[in-house]
Amino acid sequence: MTAYPTTIVIPLYGDLPTAERAIRSVLETVDLSVHRLLLVNDCGPEVEEIERVALALIEDRPGAHYERNPRNLGFVDSCNRAALELDDTDNDILLLNSDAELHPGALDEMSAVLHLSEKHGVVTARSNHATIATIPVRTHDGIEAPADRSVEVFRALAHELPRYTVVPVAHGFCFLARRALLRNYGLFDKAFAPGYGEENDFCLRVNAYGYSSVMANRAYAHHEGERSFRNLERQKIQDDHEALLVSRYPFYPAAVRHYLSSALNVVDRFADFIVPAPSRRAKVLIDLHHMSLIYDGSVRNALTFLGFLRDRRAQGGLDELEIVVGSSEEAARFFDLPRFGFRVVFNDNLDELFDLGFSLAPIAAEAQIQRLDRLCVRWVASHLDIIALRSLDLLEYDYGRRRVVRDSLRFADRVIAISQATLDDTLAYFPELQRSLPARTTVLHQGVATQALRGGDDAHAHHRGLSPAQEAAVVTGGYVLVVGNSFRHKQLDLALDALRGAPWTVIAFGSREARDPSTNIFPIAGGYLTDSDVSRLYDNAAAVVYPSAYEGFGLPIAEAALHGKPLALFETAVAREVVSGLEISEQVRYFDDFSNLQETVAALLSDVRVPEAPSVRSIEEYNDGILRIIRSTLDEPVSLERLRARDEHFSAVRDFSEAAQSQFRARLGRRSVRLTIAVSDRLQFLRPLARRVYRTVRPPRDPGVS
Repeated sequence: MTAYPTTIVIPLYGDLPTAERAIRSVLETVDLSVHRLLLVNDCGPEVEEIERVALALIEDRPGAHYERNPRNLGFVDSCNRAALELDDTDNDILLLNSDAELHPGALDEMSAVLHLSEKHGVVTARSNHATIATIPVRTHDGIEAPADRSVEVFRALAHELPRYTVVPVAHGFCFLARRALLRNYGLFDKAFAPGYGEENDFCLRVNAYGYSSVMANRAYAHHEGERSFRNLERQKIQDDHEALLVSRYPFYPAAVRHYLSSALNVVDRFADFIVPAPSRRAKVLIDLHHMSLIYDGSVRNALTFLGFLRDRRAQGGLDELEIVVGSSEEAARFFDLPRFGFRVVFNDNLDELFDLGFSLAPIAAEAQIQRLDRLCVRWVASHLDIIALRSLDLLEYDYGRRRVVRDSLRFADRVIAISQATLDDTLAYFPELQRSLPARTTVLHQGVATQALRGGDDAHAHHRGLSPAQEAAVVTGGYVLVVGNSFRHKQLDLALDALRGAPWTVIAFGSREARDPSTNIFPIAGGYLTDSDVSRLYDNAAAVVYPSAYEGFGLPIAEAALHGKPLALFETAVAREVVSGLEISEQVRYFDDFSNLQETVAALLSDVRVPEAPSVRSIEEYNDGILRIIRSTLDEPVSLERLRARDEHFSAVRDFSEAAQSQFRARLGRRSVRLTIAVSDRLQFLRPLARRVYRTVRPPRDPGVS
């Protein structure tokens, strides 16, 4: 490795113990036959004692020098004096805080990174306490990691990170600057005296000439922090200098924000989660992004799963997991999600990292998948079906859903499919997933609630029960229960047309049509009944008809089996699979022609023998299967290859989306200004002002965008 001579400047101001450690770290890790150490005593507290100790430490050490300022100059002027007056070499300058300590090899690595490109202007090291240069930069609990944990993570991941990262600014605690920049542009602006923000100002100043700030990911320096200004009005100085910095460089806050959201290396982002910490509980996000305000099957599954987790925790079975529930604010309040005892965070407020995210419903929204990618080092995706992609009527309402669903399956660490038929259908629709998806997918048939949810767990504000006429029909019993909803593929209307006028009362559960007393049809809308209400519908039925042409599983099949009811099913691969899995083929009749449905139901009522003990998976067993998959995924090491591929993909999606939004805003802005000019043609005295506004706000033309 080529050695580039560097002068290490350590300004000394009080706090002798940390200053002594800083000096020793240089003496022990730096070759002073190549480099130079310059100690500058800024006449602060303990000035004489600091001088005595500093001189004793560097006695008989060639390459080490000591200077004392004529009076206290403050950090900014002390650094300027050291670098521009006291140091008579042509060396690069490393400004090292007196509360910092170099680790072995740090200076050589920083220097090598500085000279990898002539446009690398400033380099900083990784540290335990250095804002964006901190490793891990984000932690499990949001609190800065202790120094020993920082070193542990650095040693484990330094060579998994790129050798360097271009950053908005370099941190001043360990700040290596190219000598040529100091000659041409000076060092620190006195406007930032006595300190805070001066290094950022320098970085942004030289950046205007094309020089970047760089973080050396394989160099480490410890930083004690909050020492130099502990006796001054630190917060006021910091606030004032931050305001000055932003006034000079209005783009600076956005640059830092974009770095953290888009440019931060994915291994860096999840470093605290990639390197195991044995004593720490794994943090799991239960993602309820799509939870509707209607008590449908998906909502019931979500509430049941939360109740299952609550009960497991009460039994001491979740001690190793920290559960966080993410949902919309409306759903959280509507279903009173905090009652399950877990921390609930609204979707828009989620900004913490998780060991794993689990989506109870399919991942189908751009905001949802971007949030999982940004916050979860791993995720497990539930996969129910792809009817929303198969049906153009549904797909064209939100065509972007197609890519989101594909990406959710492509990048999920594990997928839970509710049937083999769903997996087969998905692979037929996305043949590009055929090589990778099956190995990561577990088929887990949905379970049935064998008893009503615990009191209150199925409560919802819009429950209204049955009307008197509906109640009378249910109490009388002996009806044919047809189950569906308003989606065309459920084929509810076709089934009701086929059964209209039949010699049985028909209850259409899921129909929103009005009751016509002249027919044998009693419609009951879905989404307004509790589990207990629905259980009564099945209990009192003579037979169940499920006419759906497309299902991922078909929960009503299992519900009917649980209640010991004969079934008429529209013949599909998934219906065959579920019937076989439940071992209820003797109580099922299939049809594929609605003109034969009355005949099929008549045969069902007269011929079918229902077994007394159906083999039905309970919802508790289903939830236990989910929990086992979550735990087994957490037990596996993080796949950095998968993580990098995922990040590369979603970073490109985010960048494209942001570019498109910027272009849209720019065009909208140009049109607004042109309209102003058009109006000003009628108002001549406004025309000069409108022209000036247009020249100010119009964006530069991009030759590649029309």
